[in-house]
Amino acid sequence: MADDRRSGPVSLGCGTLIVIGLIVLIFSGGGRIQDLEGELRNMRTDINNLQAVIETQNQSIEKQTQEIRELKNAVGQEPKLPQP
Repeated sequence: MADDRRSGPVSLGCGTLIVIGLIVLIFSGGGRIQDLEGELRNMRTDINNLQAVIETQNQSIEKQTQEIRELKNAVGQEPKLPQP
């Protein structure tokens, strides 16, 4: 009789199936997670480098803008010669 009860169909609830799925996901995805972490680190480095380049370009733009303003002021202050 004891053997009859053990050989019957097994039914698993949704919670049990979710737990099994999570266990499989955790143990099978370890290498992939490390790859993604490495890619994320590289992306952060790239973003930091881009921010530094953008800051340098903004400073150059500001310097050129100031030079243009100074030139406009210098041209505007020159006396205009009468046309012959």
